[in-house]
Amino acid sequence: MTINTDTILNQTMLNSLSVKTKEASSTTEFESELQRQLMDNLKSQNVEKEVQSDAAVEEFKRELSSIGALGFLQSFNLEKIEELIEKKKEELMEALGLSDKTQPPLSAQERTTALQTLEDLLADYKKELLEKTQAEAKLEKNNTALSSVLQNF
Repeated sequence: MTINTDTILNQTMLNSLSVKTKEASSTTEFESELQRQLMDNLKSQNVEKEVQSDAAVEEFKRELSSIGALGFLQSFNLEKIEELIEKKKEELMEALGLSDKTQPPLSAQERTTALQTLEDLLADYKKELLEKTQAEAKLEKNNTALSSVLQNF
């Protein structure tokens, strides 16, 4: 049996090609598996976000349909006003010496007077905020009417 150099060379090249093909195949398999897992992960995250988003949207729709657009807007504005009043209350309590940090503490008479002043100031502030909200709504309504009239010209 005679083996020539060409046969050995051809066999070696085929073997190395086969090894490279196996390596490339395993690399390709790894890449495809990695890509598949990444896509699955992204899809599950998107579904999770959509579910959370859908729940918030559904809650908004339910609330909007139950109280109507005007009621929703009024409710939203009242919530904003309540938040502003809470912030103002904290500021005023500090300024009037009603906080726990006040040293020396106020006497009973001073505290009663300060609490009454606080209530009066907060009532005035709430009234001011409500008037401002109503004025803004009226201005918006007038602007809408004016723009519709101008569009007709």
